[in-house]
Amino acid sequence: MPSAIAPITNRFSQRVIRDVVGSLTVGIASGYAYWHMVHLPSIEQWRAYDKKVMAETKIIHDAWAAEQGK
Repeated sequence: MPSAIAPITNRFSQRVIRDVVGSLTVGIASGYAYWHMVHLPSIEQWRAYDKKVMAETKIIHDAWAAEQGK
């Protein structure tokens, strides 16, 4: 005897696949945005600071080495 309501077939697996794909898409997009908008600029700032400190340290070391050579 046919039912008046159509059977629900494969709804659960379709929903799971859609949820997994959506979660992966949002996660990867968020990671990419964080990497390029937060991480890389902070690394560039750190490298600029490190370069400045190394130049100052070299000046101090060269002055000390010249003084020791007298």
